[in-house]
Amino acid sequence: MGFSGGETSSPAGTIGASESGEAAGTSGAATSTSTSTTESSTGDAGSTGAPSLFDVGGAGADGADDTTGEPGCDRPGRDVIYLVSESAEVEPELIVPGLHRFDPETLEVTSLGWPACAGTSPQGLTVDRSGMLWLLAVADDGWKRIYVVDPDSLDCTETAFVEANNEGYGPESLTFVTDALDADTEGLYLLSVQEPDAMTTVTLRRVTDLDTMEVEFVGHVSPPKLLADLSGTGEARLLALVYEGNGGASVAELDTATGALVWETPVVDIDVDDSCTGCGVAQWGGLMWSFPFDGFSNSAVYTIDLDDGTTDLMVPDLGIKVTAAATSTCVPYERPPRG
Repeated sequence: MGFSGGETSSPAGTIGASESGEAAGTSGAATSTSTSTTESSTGDAGSTGAPSLFDVGGAGADGADDTTGEPGCDRPGRDVIYLVSESAEVEPELIVPGLHRFDPETLEVTSLGWPACAGTSPQGLTVDRSGMLWLLAVADDGWKRIYVVDPDSLDCTETAFVEANNEGYGPESLTFVTDALDADTEGLYLLSVQEPDAMTTVTLRRVTDLDTMEVEFVGHVSPPKLLADLSGTGEARLLALVYEGNGGASVAELDTATGALVWETPVVDIDVDDSCTGCGVAQWGGLMWSFPFDGFSNSAVYTIDLDDGTTDLMVPDLGIKVTAAATSTCVPYERPPRG
């Protein structure tokens, strides 16, 4: 991910889903790994307009399966990490970004393709409890929008969320967090960053209505820190990667009611570049999974211990450059027993 955008003019008509003076959002991706990569066909882009979650992916706002009425966490595809890979200018054409599934248990990656509606400038990614992907991207008109994407068909629906992509300020990351420990309901949080050297204007917001995408201000991150990415859990924790701006990083937890840092732990042995391009992270199994890369190599895969910041290299070369990563609140949040 990066922290800057381009200035744009207002499109015709009303903007709709934002709150004056506050903003939000970010996340990452990959292609083939050191194990295996499979391809799936790309589905057609869906219609635009504000969707109802009861019409998207066969699930309600609480992730309930529309055939059983039960939470959808036992359905396929809810327990993996989703990734977005980098787009790039390669003469004579533009390589579009890609969506991928990464299985933390097998370390395998499956390439899914890219939804036609979402353009080529992804900013953030999250997954709801029904397994639908929520993709924050810069649209062709230069405005930041959120799309709901079916990871199996790549059918894509534009939500009512529209915000300006002004230079140095705007939504950078988003994530779902359960409303309570092991709850079936969850909230969508957005992170906005002013610019890399403006430590006092990192803003947390929450979407109050997933149909209208109206948002409310939660708080400015305090003490001031430059957060790179969010990852929510099924135990109602809002985790984040903190970008130190000097090549270092920390893992942290935010208070979902105020935006205040609950705790922060420096990450050991992972460096990030000046623009934090490989800073997409996702919680899985009580660990933070990180996918850093630099200008000369693909993403590696590391796990970060949330208690002491120590890291383990899981995959040295994933075969792609991951700019956003995401898990649903269905994934495990406790460390598996050792041995």
